[in-house]
Amino acid sequence: MKRILTIFIALLAAAGCSKENSGGEAGAVEIKLASKTMTVATKAPFEGVVGSGNELKAFIPVSATSGNYAAPYDGSHGYMKFADNGTTAAGFVSSADWTTPAPKYYDADASKPVYMCGLYPHNVWRTTLSTTAAATIDGKSDLMAAKQVASTKLDVQSGGTIKTLEFNHLLTKLDIELMAENADAKEAWGAVTSLVLSMAGTAEPANTATVTLSDGTAAFSGAADTKCYKTDDAEISATSKLELPV
Repeated sequence: MKRILTIFIALLAAAGCSKENSGGEAGAVEIKLASKTMTVATKAPFEGVVGSGNELKAFIPVSATSGNYAAPYDGSHGYMKFADNGTTAAGFVSSADWTTPAPKYYDADASKPVYMCGLYPHNVWRTTLSTTAAATIDGKSDLMAAKQVASTKLDVQSGGTIKTLEFNHLLTKLDIELMAENADAKEAWGAVTSLVLSMAGTAEPANTATVTLSDGTAAFSGAADTKCYKTDDAEISATSKLELPV
């Protein structure tokens, strides 16, 4: 079952050559996004509502060409950290500390669109992009993708057009319950250090998810190098739950 994490994107303008736009040319308008989760996510690693203690850190590919991110807008793709639930606009930041600004600006030609999409977690996607992006499935991490949205400087300046990124979960989380028959059986088992997923439906588990960035859909390929998904080396209780995105 797939669940959807909906992010509302408000592309806001910080116009002029004020200190907010240091690094941009006079009259530059910085691209900023505001996020709001509409559905509570229940998959690891991101759960709950975006907030100061539950920040959403996303990789945001940016391009001047619709559907193709081989040539990043302004020379590089970017990262954003959403720290509240739709209240404050966030600009591009450095992923080294998630604090240092790394702003991007609209083209001086107000009619030229900027195309953006979203990938989560920020650090698992292969950095060479084109029309697609790929990530390895490790059996422990959730993967989400949001299809492309577009905005122009003119759109923002003429009323603050609201854009929406819908982050879709690409994997299905398995809740596995382990139950010991009694205390002696629990003692005999000891710590559970791994689980083996031998089949996913009628096929072996895939090891790669490839997302089409224009529409956010995913295709799965490859056979997992190992079907052993390691868990924490802690003793199970009489009943333990393990979550495996696969």
